[in-house]
Amino acid sequence: MRARLSYFIWAAIFFASCHTPRYVYAPSPPDNPFFKNKGDSKISGYYSIGNDEGNGEKNRGFDIQGAYAITDHWAITADHFYRRERDVYNFSEYSTFDSSIVNYKRNITGFGTGYFREMNRRGTVFFTVYGGVGFGKFNIHESGKDTTPAVYSRLYQSNLTKWYLQPGINFMPRSAFWCSVTTRFVFAKYSRTTTTYSQSEQETFNLKNLDGRTLSFFEPSYNMQVSVPHCPWLKINGGFSLSLNVTQNWDENNRSYYDSRGITASLGLTFDPSGIKRK
Repeated sequence: MRARLSYFIWAAIFFASCHTPRYVYAPSPPDNPFFKNKGDSKISGYYSIGNDEGNGEKNRGFDIQGAYAITDHWAITADHFYRRERDVYNFSEYSTFDSSIVNYKRNITGFGTGYFREMNRRGTVFFTVYGGVGFGKFNIHESGKDTTPAVYSRLYQSNLTKWYLQPGINFMPRSAFWCSVTTRFVFAKYSRTTTTYSQSEQETFNLKNLDGRTLSFFEPSYNMQVSVPHCPWLKINGGFSLSLNVTQNWDENNRSYYDSRGITASLGLTFDPSGIKRK
């Protein structure tokens, strides 16, 4: 208990001071289909944006998701996550560099399965729980001027394996509007890491000892779908996801905390191939 309390004290001190983080993780919208029966299906595409840092220039990408109900209560899912991000820092007080342009690239492809069941007699509220695993890569390409000032460049790359468990509730009172609330527990393992950052730079930017670690995140999300008139098989889909670090992301040996992006908002379209067939 005392050790855990010290984690929070060090974290409070760390975040109370300014720093120039390097983000090792970013959240994605949940793959949470609004299924009721066997044969239901969906294909979704999102444009997603998230928070940036410093004089941030971009944090955007796309998400592609698919799902199919193989029985009246079980479904399979697949998804692809892609992000390009850029943070710009123009000061050196809390950094080892005078100015920095930090570019990120993230790719994850995942597969999962899930269970859904109605919670009321009218079939308008459903309990869902989905789980899965994804495989991808995460890298940083940083460039700028050091305090000399001379031009510098750094690279950081790691394989990423991501597991998740995602319970939620879907509300479907009318065919024209559906919404859901989910909570996702994510475990992200980093492996085969290579970098040109020095040991001291890795300590400054909270990257040290990431290789081989499994970080954990708690991600509540809200999602809604609105039907397109005269096209019940087509819906406008939007929502937002938060990502909250938990104590396992604290590196006790180095008194540092692995940074992650906090929020992602998404907007896109969802197609229901089974709905076209029924029509």
